[in-house]
Amino acid sequence: MTPRSTDLLPPRKAGSPRRFAAALAAAGAQVRRGTLDDLAVLRSQAAGSDGVIHLAFKHDLAFSGGFQDAALADRRAVEALGDALAGTGRPLVIASGLLGIAPGRVATEEDGRDPAEYGGLGDRHATARRTLSLASRGVRPSVMRLAPTVHGDGDNGFMAMLIATARQGRLRLRQDRGGRADQAAPLREGHGLAGPD
Repeated sequence: MTPRSTDLLPPRKAGSPRRFAAALAAAGAQVRRGTLDDLAVLRSQAAGSDGVIHLAFKHDLAFSGGFQDAALADRRAVEALGDALAGTGRPLVIASGLLGIAPGRVATEEDGRDPAEYGGLGDRHATARRTLSLASRGVRPSVMRLAPTVHGDGDNGFMAMLIATARQGRLRLRQDRGGRADQAAPLREGHGLAGPD
């Protein structure tokens, strides 16, 4: 089967999105540029696809105080993709998060069923639930829940910032006896973390 895929990449800073688009094109994918707000583009490209993997989220907006607006844009995008795929039996895979699902314990598939339990994160979890409900409309939905920090080569996000700060000697981690890092904080001159080593 010839690869047919659509990836909506916003016109942003040069770097990994452009390299990612080039790699997709080299693999035979059709790359389309757009944003999560281009609902007509999302619908039309999803309708012509073999399936959709939706990984986008407005992290820049979310981390600048607009989490609810970012979650709303994500929900609208999922609804547009779901509308386009309804009745086709094709897959829709979305990325969501584990943050807040089961604080202090291991999360299971039973967690995350009531978005109201998760405060400000509830809107993001509601979108995951809405995605799964698309099965009743003839879509094959999946939700891939990612850890709160996901990183790798070329990352310029949160983990890269923490690593850079640690390399500058401005961050220390304290580990519990199980080996997990349970605290991280910036160090200012004359301040440090209290607690057992």
